[in-house]
Amino acid sequence: MTAVRRSHGGVAVRNGRLLVLVRGGPGGLEDSRPMIRDHAQAHRPHQRIRELASFIAAVFIGSVGGLISGRLLLPSVGPAAAGNVALAVGTTLTGATHARLIHGQSLPSLVPRILVAAPLAYGVMLGVHRLLVP
Repeated sequence: MTAVRRSHGGVAVRNGRLLVLVRGGPGGLEDSRPMIRDHAQAHRPHQRIRELASFIAAVFIGSVGGLISGRLLLPSVGPAAAGNVALAVGTTLTGATHARLIHGQSLPSLVPRILVAAPLAYGVMLGVHRLLVP
């Protein structure tokens, strides 16, 4: 079945996945439109805890990597540039850690992306800064 019929509860299959239909849409319990939740997510609260822990780990690794890169570059480029590079590197490392922990991408496949994404993020940050700050 490719379309899910509106009902006030039940189970449906869409694209080969089992879905649970529950009453109460974005407007609350009085909303008659059913919300559709993936069956696996409906019955696995530990998966949410794992996702939260992975998010916190990714932010921690990105933050530490950004701080280290900023400290290493501080003597050679000055405080403003070191801060911008630290932010770009931290953001890039956070995204790479997320890709590794959540999506299971291999580290060798992430290294080229990190090497391209950090300078690109720095360039975009400089461009936005020059556009918005007179």
